[in-house]
Amino acid sequence: MEDTSLYWEGKGKYQKEYGRLSRRIPRTGPAKDPHVEKIRVLSNLIYEIYNNDGGNLFKRDDITDRIEMNPEWKTLLYSLLSDRYGREYSNAYFKMWDIIDQTFEEVRQTGSFLSVQDALLDLAPYLDTMIDGVLDYVIEHRPDLVGR
Repeated sequence: MEDTSLYWEGKGKYQKEYGRLSRRIPRTGPAKDPHVEKIRVLSNLIYEIYNNDGGNLFKRDDITDRIEMNPEWKTLLYSLLSDRYGREYSNAYFKMWDIIDQTFEEVRQTGSFLSVQDALLDLAPYLDTMIDGVLDYVIEHRPDLVGR
């Protein structure tokens, strides 16, 4: 299985359109357009995995010492659910959660964050599929967002 996002490497199916749509992402906060917002969250997740080793997805509670999923990330990832972008997008969304849940369970059981990035690298093809789904939709229904 591919462990590097094609979009991260600059080789995505719709790399040019991805770049154009990414320029619409605000410097801070959510995007006003829902399609741009999906790309923002997916791009941030890819960045989190490759630059921060996925370490911000989970956190240890200072008081209870219990490991939990970062609530901000949890909210962002739930926001990706959509039936607008087709079956492949939806399948990739649920596979993304399977991998995140398995990774969380491993972190919770071992108490160690050391294996997070290796496990999360398996997300790469699913995140690419989700980006493709958003861009397929945008190209067909909102070409103005990608300069078409």
